[in-house]
Amino acid sequence: MKQLHKTTIFTIISIIFAIYLAQAAAAETKAFSSSEELSAYILQLVAAREEKISVSIPKTLPEAGMRGSELLRYVLGRDSGQARWGYSGGSATKITRSDHVVFEYRLIYHTTKAQDEQARKLAAGIVAGWDTEGLDERGKMGLLKAYISANWRYDETLSLMDAHSTLTRGRGTCLGMTMAAQLILDELGIASQTVHGTIAKTGELHIRLLVKLGELWHTFDPTLLARPTPDLSDYLKQGHGTQFVPDAEYQTDAFKKSHPNT
Repeated sequence: MKQLHKTTIFTIISIIFAIYLAQAAAAETKAFSSSEELSAYILQLVAAREEKISVSIPKTLPEAGMRGSELLRYVLGRDSGQARWGYSGGSATKITRSDHVVFEYRLIYHTTKAQDEQARKLAAGIVAGWDTEGLDERGKMGLLKAYISANWRYDETLSLMDAHSTLTRGRGTCLGMTMAAQLILDELGIASQTVHGTIAKTGELHIRLLVKLGELWHTFDPTLLARPTPDLSDYLKQGHGTQFVPDAEYQTDAFKKSHPNT
């Protein structure tokens, strides 16, 4: 019995030590000397749905003067979709040292990494079932339009905020459907860009897509196609007409120049 007791204690200690090592590794701080590497690293971990991120940067970098939440928003703002909008909340801590600062994040996501992978597989499966041979980009958009109109409906509870829910349940908010449509567009080889803003009359938050057809970008709003009476007249029309007001980041000259015809 004493030997069994010692074995049990040793096993428990080993488990606790293994957990400690795993936590320590997850919270390991990585140092950066350039803004580009810093942003790429954080985006990579957010895309991988890492819950703990810790980075160290010298005070000579402009990001060192930002608040923790400000830096995260700045980095996520450089992403056009899945990483940026997959993040749903969390906490940020900034620790100032003599010559550098440390940012520590504990993040919460709409989905798990496994759910994201399943969503991508589902999107690939949808496109695999379509006959796209000989179709140009507009023809492929027509297939996507018909699919959304027949299979997706708007989530009036406003709780389904991710691509996985839309692709598995056929229901989603504007965010969920936009993310799901973007995955399908990736499989179709059509470039897309999320655009966030508000509905002018109500102040309601809304998100939609720009899709690149040829050399020009066009508005695509999946939500208009997922209503009980879908708007089928023009799948590249302006979502909500002139009522939609894009956030300031999408109204700059630089953005308009890089996304002509928006």
